Amino acid sequence: MSIPARDLDTPYRQLSWLYLTFSNSWLLINPFNLCADWRFGAVPLINSLTDPLNLLTLLVLGCLTGLAAWSLSGCGERHRTVAISLSLLVLPYLPASNLFFPVGFVVAERVLYIPSMGFCMLVGFGAWQLVQKTHQISKFLQRCMHFSLALLLVTYSLKTVTRNLDWESGMTIYTSGVKLNPASGVMQSNLGIEYAMRNQYDMSEKLYRASMEAAPDYARAFFNFGKLMKIQDQHDSAEWGFRRAIALGESDRGNGKQLGEAYYHLVDTVSANPRRLGEALEICESGIEFADSFGQLYITYSNLLVLVNRTEDALPVTKMAARSNPRSPAALYNLGLVHMKLNQLPEAAVVFRRALSLQEHSVQVLYNLASILQVTANGRQETLQEALELWMKLLSTEPYHTEALVNLASLYYELNDIPKTRNTLLQILQQSPNHTDSHYRLGVLDYMQGNYKQARETFSKISLMQPGYRRTQAYLEKTERELLHQRTL
Repeated sequence: MSIPARDLDTPYRQLSWLYLTFSNSWLLINPFNLCADWRFGAVPLINSLTDPLNLLTLLVLGCLTGLAAWSLSGCGERHRTVAISLSLLVLPYLPASNLFFPVGFVVAERVLYIPSMGFCMLVGFGAWQLVQKTHQISKFLQRCMHFSLALLLVTYSLKTVTRNLDWESGMTIYTSGVKLNPASGVMQSNLGIEYAMRNQYDMSEKLYRASMEAAPDYARAFFNFGKLMKIQDQHDSAEWGFRRAIALGESDRGNGKQLGEAYYHLVDTVSANPRRLGEALEICESGIEFADSFGQLYITYSNLLVLVNRTEDALPVTKMAARSNPRSPAALYNLGLVHMKLNQLPEAAVVFRRALSLQEHSVQVLYNLASILQVTANGRQETLQEALELWMKLLSTEPYHTEALVNLASLYYELNDIPKTRNTLLQILQQSPNHTDSHYRLGVLDYMQGNYKQARETFSKISLMQPGYRRTQAYLEKTERELLHQRTL
């Protein structure tokens, strides 16, 4: 557990929470051991009534109680100053103390921002009182007091500067945390992420392994380790990391997104082996309850259903994914593909239009929507023109998309624009000289326009390139007959 005190029995849980009062007070007095995360045992637990740590708690509570009692014992300026200081010190801290309800963290520097104002007022008030007393006793003591205060201010100011440098970036704050608390699995894991982002995988792996050893209940460390192994194609190690992260996460189901992400990566890792698609599908089904928190899991599930020829089962899943992620182009694209596989072309077109409104330059969406419109136009000029606009938009993004150019040539031919048909086919052959189908279509155009010699040359070339191309032989014979007929005239 990230906060072990939550699992303790009464009264040890309450004693552990009360001990945090001393931990936070010590950070105010001695702010030289600051860490960005104190989870997973960084703060000791109290498991006995005779634990010496209870004395530290009593010391702090006794001091606070004594100050509170003194501030309420009179109405003078000094009493009011202490009362206001204590109010700023104690009241903002109480909601984050875990005493009344769990707040999800143990110790955090941010919790002490406002209480530090009250603490500074108390220190200032106490220093002023000491200066007044030493002035009455000796000038030497007064100078010593002034020097001590100056040293205190300089030291704490330097600490403020160095701590600000620690917070400059993720790398600096986590490096600082690991130096201060080498046993912090959270700090090691977070520092490992920083190294992974810089492609320093060896150092990242070393930190992840140290994190898993230091905090064996920290699911995120195992998840991060799995992702690192997956990046490096070490699928067995990646699978182990994701399975361990899921096992730990199942005991703390509050973070559905993290569990959904772990299931997604585990399924993706297992399904990389085509022989394990069935196993991947079973894993996905066992974790699908977390898909509402991590929508990509729905998309992966539907993809697997399609791969194992359960396309009809995939449809409700992809619809669920689109409902859960209405602004996700990937979810809508996946739904459109499933509609296409089920030959539900009008429904697919509607979905692809929605996806296009979210990602207007998506090549995949443009290609599929234009293809559907071209196939279902049935000669309607309005639909064909819309398909033409989509093909042109796609080619403006990816001008060398061969399949798009082939479909565009077919569309020009359907629109009876022979010059543009020819130019498009020539453009295809310029970038793909061995594209047999484009050679064939050029030959057919030449044949239809009476350019029989050019047609014969084209069909002969195709016969050499691809001898088994049946349609070529038929046209070649027809072309030879036409040429023979011309010679006999």
